[in-house]
Amino acid sequence: MVTGTSMDNKITYREVNDDVLRTMIKTSRVYYIALIFCFGAASVLWGLPWFYQIYAGQGVTGLQTPNFWGIYLTNFVFWIGISHSGTLLSAILFITKTPWRRSIYRSAEAMTFFSVLTAAVFIFVHMGRPWNFYWTMPYPNQRELWLNFQSPLMFDVLAISAYMTSSVIFLYFGSIPDLAAVRDRVTGWRKKIYTILALGWRGTDKEWHWLNTAYKYFAIFIIPLAVSVHSIVSWDFALSKVPGMNKTIFAPYFVVGAIYSGSAAIVTLMVVLRKALKIEKYITKMHFDKLGLLLLVMSLLWSYINIVEVATGLYANTSFENETLLYRMIHLPHSPMYWIMILTNTVMPLAYMF
Repeated sequence: MVTGTSMDNKITYREVNDDVLRTMIKTSRVYYIALIFCFGAASVLWGLPWFYQIYAGQGVTGLQTPNFWGIYLTNFVFWIGISHSGTLLSAILFITKTPWRRSIYRSAEAMTFFSVLTAAVFIFVHMGRPWNFYWTMPYPNQRELWLNFQSPLMFDVLAISAYMTSSVIFLYFGSIPDLAAVRDRVTGWRKKIYTILALGWRGTDKEWHWLNTAYKYFAIFIIPLAVSVHSIVSWDFALSKVPGMNKTIFAPYFVVGAIYSGSAAIVTLMVVLRKALKIEKYITKMHFDKLGLLLLVMSLLWSYINIVEVATGLYANTSFENETLLYRMIHLPHSPMYWIMILTNTVMPLAYMF
């Protein structure tokens, strides 16, 4: 809204507010059809399988020795990775005072919030018996014993809680002027809600000064937090004794992969929003060009880490490492997924350099 205006394109504050409020207030039949479809798809493709798992037991997932994690942890890491790039990218671009961030950072931060919520769901799904979540909490006694703290899932709970709280505050700080702009345009019960959320914002110079100061310090705080959180997620694998997983390079590998996948998710989200909300004059080809360069840099870093992982194992001639590598590269059912990953994450992005 007001913070997303682009004076370089001679777009006024009023135009920005009018265009954004149009997307919030006016809804078409297509919107409700899409909403019903998404709700139905989520109920059928996610709700029913989970309830069946609760009814039949977690054995239906095929999780057993030595595959204790399976697709649940993969999905958890995927959603956490997507969430990292939104807030992290927004914070970095804000500190570096990059002007083109204004059109994308709010959507990226909102994507972070909903991605973290989705990732948190998989912790309960992976428990098998989510009603026993109570017993993972500290026992109510004088010393507050936390007997189950050694579980990697509890590491994830702490990481998600810290990151989600910080992301919500970061998103809310930047949204205060926008909430005030909506407050001044709507009526009825919406006006009451936005009046509370806007915290009496009037847009004075003093308010802008304190908001920018708080936003800057929180951006500085959230960058190392995001890096540390995804490093903790990598410990789900790195702290195990499974060959090929207990590696010290997993923390930077996961952080780079998170920024890589999250940046790609931002590009995908921007494409959809640009067409669906008819905001082509705010999200331009220049934004996709800048994000494409970011994806190229992340592809280089991600490819480098993979080369290091393979090269060190071959050089050391470690049997466990080499067997794991060959299993991923030439044995079914994992070899097709491995080479598709290399093709889409390394070969195709780097081909644009030539």
